[in-house]
Amino acid sequence: MHTTRCTCTEAQLTFVGCDCDHTGPEKIVKSFDELAAEQEQAHLAYLADEAAKEIAYWDAQFAAAQTDNFVDPREDYADWSLKAAKYQ
Repeated sequence: MHTTRCTCTEAQLTFVGCDCDHTGPEKIVKSFDELAAEQEQAHLAYLADEAAKEIAYWDAQFAAAQTDNFVDPREDYADWSLKAAKYQ
């Protein structure tokens, strides 16, 4: 990474480089490795965010399933068979 001071346009500074009189605003020019590292960090942050969203979704699904009053069908059959035997 280096800092350059130039009066060229942004396009010239970005794509060509600039060797002007060095009296203009400063521009930080990053190397390819630095740009790649920034992109990799952004990608890893995106993946972590997506994983956190998925975990939150499944935690909510699990919590919703815990409040469901599931009845074992065998319990219903036991009640039915007791009532049926009572009235025979």
